[in-house]
This record gives sequence, structure tokens and C-alpha cells, in this order.
Amino acid sequence: MSESDKFIIYGLYENGEKLRYIGKSSSRLQRPRSHLSPSQYNGSQSHTYLYNWIRKCIREKVKITINILEETNKEELAQKEIQWIERCIKRGDPLVNMTKGGEGAFSPTAVHNSVRVRRENRKPIIDQNLVIYENVDFASKLLNISTQRIRSQLSGQCNTTHGYFFRYYEENKKYEIIDISRLAKVRKKSICKVGFTKLLIDNFGNKYSSISAAAKQIGVVHETICQHLEGGIKTIKGKYIFKIDMTQPSCRNPRTRSIVDNLGNYYSSIKEASKILGIHRSTISGSLGKRFKYVDKRVSK
Repeated sequence: MSESDKFIIYGLYENGEKLRYIGKSSSRLQRPRSHLSPSQYNGSQSHTYLYNWIRKCIREKVKITINILEETNKEELAQKEIQWIERCIKRGDPLVNMTKGGEGAFSPTAVHNSVRVRRENRKPIIDQNLVIYENVDFASKLLNISTQRIRSQLSGQCNTTHGYFFRYYEENKKYEIIDISRLAKVRKKSICKVGFTKLLIDNFGNKYSSISAAAKQIGVVHETICQHLEGGIKTIKGKYIFKIDMTQPSCRNPRTRSIVDNLGNYYSSIKEASKILGIHRSTISGSLGKRFKYVDKRVSK
């Protein structure tokens, strides 16, 4: 292979038809093939549109193919990539590229989000004591709170931040002093602590194996769902309403679930088995899956 044959512009296709990614390579097909290596798409630096798309294709068993779009030379390689990406965006190809090509970073989604964040950062905000701040950056510097924490609280990801409760300020709106202790009160039996693995069901009928799974599915932090389940937030993202799916066996209180031992003897609860066998409850709990196991049906004697 000559030196000039190594430089190519390549495309990754979904099912051999839909062009999803355009890249450049100075090692012919070695570069595009590396994208499909598990060490690449599961690596620590794999949280990009490209690798999210590759993982999705692998999960759904969608075939990814590599096509050489153009052969070029070293001097024109970067410019050719820019031209290909620009051309394909104009014709409507759903590219997952995060750069405009060449060496410069570009993402339409990232640009849109950065503009939105800058616009929101310029809005005045008001705290629980009706103190008005010019914008998020001003409040951050004055109160020594990071802008990210303030934005997280404003978006509803947490009730308070560093002892403050902020809202966006509007001139024609009436505001009242808020007792922050009611928002930040600590619940001794928080669902986050004692029921993190509870099965959930939302208002659309979708079921989730845990709070963490539901949070990942709809794109929020699990604390938001915990606060919602505890009554602190009415809806999530303006449309989701969750409740614990008590019809599933794993949602029952472990101490009241029926168990069976290795001899086939049934007990209505760990407490009853402890009393009959003269074994401490913690010993039975530690033996679940070995000598004892849960049964889905309830047993009463």
C-alpha cells in the first residue's frame, strides 16, 4: 500500500443504507474498524453520540457497515472531511458527528444547549427570603455557590442548595417568603435509603426494575424520583407520575414474605421461622438463597 492510499474519508452506515457517521483516517480501514471494538465503545471516553449509537445498534442487533467515501491525500484530508459532513447535513442525513470536521469541535445539540444555558443564566432569580439577584452568575459569586448547583436546583433536581431555594424572577408575579426547613427536612425512612430497589410503574403503564433504572430511562437523577415518591415533587418533567408496584413479590416487606427451608417446610415470615426453629432472624436472612428461599405465594398457618 502506497502512502497516498492510506488517507480516506469513510462513513458508518446503519443496515447498509442510512449514513450515520463520517470520519477521516490516515490508516485506511484501521481507524473506522477501531470504533467497533468493545474496548472503544465501552471505554471511559465512550460517552459520545457516536458510541451511544454503536451501543444501541449492538443491543438491537442492527448491522453497522463501513464504506470508503473518498480517497484523498494528507494535505486535503481535513478539508475533505468538512466538505462531506457539510454536504450530508444539508441533504438531511442523521449524522452523529460531534465535530464539523477537520480539527474543530461542533455539535448542533451542544450549541443549542449552550445558548439555552447562557440565556437562562442571564435571567434574574429570587431566593426564599425575597432577595433578588441579577442573574445566576451574580448569585454564584455573591453566595459562593457553583452555578451548576444553582441551575440544578432551579431545574428541580434538588429542593435546596447550600441552604437556599431559588426561583426565576418575573416582575409581574407575586412571591412569598418560603420556610426552607419544610423543603429540606430529613425523612428518617427515606425511600432512597430503604427502598432503592423497589419496582416502579409510571402513569403510562411502563414498569421499571428499580428507582435507578427508572431514573436512567427518563434521564433524571434517582434523588428526583425519590422526592417525587415521597411527595416532594408532583410530576417529573411535567408528565411522569410514579408509584411503587406493590403487585410484584419483591416489593413486599422481606420480614413478612413467606419463606421455605431446604426440607420443604413453609413459614409465613422470617420472624415465624426464627421463633419455630430457635434461630436468630439475622441468621435466617443471611441464609436466604442457601438453606432458605423466598416463595411468591403467601403462607399462613
